This record gives sequence, C-alpha cells and structure tokens, in this order.
Amino acid sequence: MPTTVSAPEVPTLALDPTDQAPRLARAFLAERFREWGVADDYVGRLVVCELVTNAYLHGEGPIVVHVFKNEHDGGVVIEVWDAGEGVADRPGTAGT
Repeated sequence: MPTTVSAPEVPTLALDPTDQAPRLARAFLAERFREWGVADDYVGRLVVCELVTNAYLHGEGPIVVHVFKNEHDGGVVIEVWDAGEGVADRPGTAGT
C-alpha cells in the first residue's frame, strides 16, 4: 500500500513584474516574520527586495516568491522565480 505524505503549505506570493513588486515582496516577508514571531526582519527584507528587483529588471513574466522555515534548522528560506531563461539552473534562494 503506498504511503501518503502531506507537505506543509508554503506561503507564496505571485507578483506582476512592476516597480511595485519589491515593496509588495518586503511586506509579504514582514507579515510571515510577524506570524512566526521573528522580530528582526531586516536581512530578510533586504534579501527578498534584491531578488525581486533582479527578477523585475532582468527576468520575464510573473515573479513568484516563497518564504518558509527550514524544518531542519529553523532558518528562513526565501525563493524567487521568474519565467526568464537566466543562467541559474535553480531559483534565486537565500537562507537567513
């Protein structure tokens, strides 16, 4: 009999590639940190802003942001995708 594993929901934000995207991503990250009781969100806001700005300026199509806790070490993982054919073979990620 196959085993069913349920994955936790990953907070996701889909953004239009506009100059408002970095601001919206910072607010999204700040809200996740508040939900988790993380008081210092400065580095996280800086990282998500840089990744989203790069996607807006150099990528294509919608920008997708994931912010979640790493279950192994409790750190926060920030992932940003766009539809462009960039040189990276995985999403822009950063652990805080």
